[in-house]
Amino acid sequence: MIEIRYLRAATVLIRWDGLTLLTDPWFARRMRGLPVFVRPCLTPAELPALDLVLVSHLHPDHFDRRALSRLAAPCKLLVGPPALAKKLTGVRHERFVALGDGQRISESDYRITAFAVEHSGYENAYLVERGESSLLFAGDARYSPVFRRIAAQCKPLVSLLPVGGTEILGRRIVMDPADAWQAATDLGTKVTVPIHPGGEWLSVPPLSRHPGRAARLAELARECGSTFAVGVLAPGERGAADLAGRWHPLDRERTELDAGK
Repeated sequence: MIEIRYLRAATVLIRWDGLTLLTDPWFARRMRGLPVFVRPCLTPAELPALDLVLVSHLHPDHFDRRALSRLAAPCKLLVGPPALAKKLTGVRHERFVALGDGQRISESDYRITAFAVEHSGYENAYLVERGESSLLFAGDARYSPVFRRIAAQCKPLVSLLPVGGTEILGRRIVMDPADAWQAATDLGTKVTVPIHPGGEWLSVPPLSRHPGRAARLAELARECGSTFAVGVLAPGERGAADLAGRWHPLDRERTELDAGK
C-alpha cells in the first residue's frame, strides 16, 4: 500500500511499506508577500523521521529551507535539481543527491529517476520505483510530451499531478485539470492524486491566476470514463492505493470519484 497524506500545495507525506518520504516541503504562511489561505496541518517539527525528501525546483512554495532546518531529525536522503546544492545551508539532511534529466539513483530497495518537465524554469518530476509499485511526483509541471516518455519507462501505479492551472501574464505554467487528465492518460497510471490546486493564496489578475481545482479532475475522469481512479484529498486528509490500483479514502467516507471501477 502507498499511503498519502496531503498537507497543501505540492507538499505530500507518503508512507510506503516502511519508507517515509516528503515532497516539495513548504510550511510558510506567506507566498512572496501574498497571504496564504491554507495552513499546513503539521509543523516541520511534527513530521515523522524522513527517509527521503524530493524537491522538484527552487520556487519558495516548493523548497522551504527554513522548514527543513526545523525537522526533528535529519532526513536521510534529499534529492533535487543541481541548483539546490548551493541552497542547503542549515538544512537537516544526511546526504544530498542532485539529479538532472534522465539521471537516476538506486538505493537498497528503491530507484529514483528524474525527468525535466516544463514550468517557468528548470524543474524535475520524479519517478520512484519500488518492487511491484511505483509513484510519480510532478511538482507543478506544465503539460508536455514528457509524460509519454515517462510511461515508456514505467506506467506509475500512483501519480501526483498538479491541477492549479497557474497563469502568469496569460501564460500557463502549471497544468490545469484537463491537462492533468491528459497527463494521467498518457502515463497509463492507475491512481491519480491531484495536488497544487488554485485558491491556496491570493491571485493578482492579470499578473497571476490560479483557476484549477482538484474536484474538476475527478469530474473529468468520470465524464470521460477514464480507467484511472482519482483520489481527491483536502489538506490533512489521507488515502491509500493498493497494488491493484484501488483507492481507499482513510479519513472520510468518500474522497474520490473512482472512474470505471
